[in-house]
Amino acid sequence: YNTLTDSEEVISEISAMHLQNLAEIFVKYNVQHQLGVHLIHSHAKVAAGKVMLSHRFTDPSGYWNRATPLYEVNLAEVHGHVFKLVDENRFVAYEYVVGRGNDLSNIGAGFLIELAGYIESNGLGETVGLQVRDQDAGNMVEFDFGDCGTVMLNAQESCHDTPFRTTGWIFSCDEGIISFKGVETHAPTTKGPHKVFIDGKLAPDVAALKAILRRYNVIG
Repeated sequence: YNTLTDSEEVISEISAMHLQNLAEIFVKYNVQHQLGVHLIHSHAKVAAGKVMLSHRFTDPSGYWNRATPLYEVNLAEVHGHVFKLVDENRFVAYEYVVGRGNDLSNIGAGFLIELAGYIESNGLGETVGLQVRDQDAGNMVEFDFGDCGTVMLNAQESCHDTPFRTTGWIFSCDEGIISFKGVETHAPTTKGPHKVFIDGKLAPDVAALKAILRRYNVIG
């Protein structure tokens, strides 16, 4: 995770050409309902012995992603969420989510080999990540609260300024037309920038996190 480009320093974007080509690969193998792509980035340096782990919460619906000590992680109850291609042929998770993941048993080696080949041959290894989709999620907006971690909220349930970067895309095939759609973005808070530096000690639990979100007018 610490080798990834920080979100404040991201320059590369995923072009429409690459997104369309990726969409055709996903549809070819019929995995577009389970997987999407993600613009690879990090938000902070993670100390040794910790991993970036997301917890789902409700009212409003969203995810809280923060550095979590490994000794607190039950490996039987988490799954990889975003994966980066390494060594030309392996996808390795760099962010995880609490809860059981979707059944991916139908995804064969052919898809992963072709996807890895496209990423490698086009120099996209530091840009394009493979993401496991949350079937229930709609359009999501992410905010960075420093040591408190990042918060991904349903766009319709949050207050924010104009999104400035798309970070997640899904693919579809309707009546033979293959297309892509951006569904995750970075946006500033209504009070200031996208990244707000908050001491992690101020958010020991979800209730405290929501108090911070209210303070910055992210939620009502």
